[in-house]
Amino acid sequence: MKMPAIKPVSYQVLVKIFEQDGFTFDRQKGDHLIYTKPDIKRPVVIPMYSSVPVFIIKNLLRTAGMTRERYFDFLEKVCCNPSSTNRAIVPVHSEQ
Repeated sequence: MKMPAIKPVSYQVLVKIFEQDGFTFDRQKGDHLIYTKPDIKRPVVIPMYSSVPVFIIKNLLRTAGMTRERYFDFLEKVCCNPSSTNRAIVPVHSEQ
C-alpha cells in the first residue's frame, strides 16, 4: 500500500503530534515553539505558521527520528479525535 503524501498542516496540529510522541514544551523564541524529548539530541523547533510547509515537516520528522508511518498514525488521532476539538489548541507561551 502506498504511503500518502505529507501535506502542509497548522502548527497546532504539529504541536499535538509531537506531544503525543513524548515531546514537551521547553521554551518559545519569537514565533517558534521549542520542544524537547530526553532521548532526542536536538530540540524540535515548530514555527507558528497557519500552514507549515512540507519541507519543514519532513525536517522535523528527521530531527525527531519519527517515521512517516508514526506521523500519519498520530495525524489520524489528532485530526479525527472528536475530544481534541473540545479543548484549547495550544497554550500561548510568553517570553519572560
